[in-house]
Amino acid sequence: YLASFLFLTYLLFLLLYSYWNHGSAKYYVVLDCGSTGTRVYVYRASVRFNRHTTLPIAITSLRNPSHKKPPTGRAYDRIETEPGIDKLVNNVSGLNNALKPLLRWAKKQIPVRAHRSTFLFLYATAGVRRLPVSDSRWLLDNAWSVLKDSPFVCQRDWVKTILGPEEAYFGWIALNYDSGILGVRPRKATYGALDLGGSSLQVTFESDQQ
Repeated sequence: YLASFLFLTYLLFLLLYSYWNHGSAKYYVVLDCGSTGTRVYVYRASVRFNRHTTLPIAITSLRNPSHKKPPTGRAYDRIETEPGIDKLVNNVSGLNNALKPLLRWAKKQIPVRAHRSTFLFLYATAGVRRLPVSDSRWLLDNAWSVLKDSPFVCQRDWVKTILGPEEAYFGWIALNYDSGILGVRPRKATYGALDLGGSSLQVTFESDQQ
């Protein structure tokens, strides 16, 4: 919980600082490296002031302009490469093929003028968590070599493997934020989240007990 809170606080600080200094929205690119594939998500965030919510950030998931609606069966738009990067240890060309198409797609969703102020994150989950430390380090180091050459802002510590509890909390926060529950007045009961991944399972819900 603390890790999620700190990340969101940091995100809020960066967004508010950027907004008041540049007067424009911020863009974020997230690469989700799961056990079956790697997906890219692009978000547009802006500061809002609304008496019905206590949350000052409005986040929109960007879609491919050619898609009037997300592909059948999905609630959002993104592209994916396969297999998961945990199958690509010591395979530089395979890792390039997994990441570079995702970066190209993300670049098309974001105005060119905003590329240099867009933050880029790579989060690996259970597939990489179960690898030996030397293998996971190789993957993240070589992924960083690809990402640092993109036009986006990326730091080495933004390319990492997240813990199971972090994955669970991020999913719960995303579900309840997107459902319009977090931060609203009057307060609403939150949804529980059940995340059936390729190599892990997360169950997250609010409880009155410790």
